[in-house]
Amino acid sequence: MRPTRSPVCEAVSPSLASDDTPSSRDSEDASPVVEYCVNNVGSETRDRLSNAPVEDRGAPCLERCGTCRKTPFLVVDGSLRVGETHATLLAELPEVGP
Repeated sequence: MRPTRSPVCEAVSPSLASDDTPSSRDSEDASPVVEYCVNNVGSETRDRLSNAPVEDRGAPCLERCGTCRKTPFLVVDGSLRVGETHATLLAELPEVGP
């Protein structure tokens, strides 16, 4: 039996369609871009990101469904970061801190 995918996972993230990759962003913009699936991140993490000097982008799906089902993750400047909790991932970002 094949596992079924959530309709949310079928959506394409707007960030994946944009040309706002780290190499195409203005070099003067030092704020990292932090992307996350809204189904993978709780309200505390969203609040911390929205109050930090980062460009945070919540999306219904980042097309990383396997990772999303298994572990907390963030995509920072295009690089996947996984951790035991979102708090540990945020602590690794100097702009957000512990």
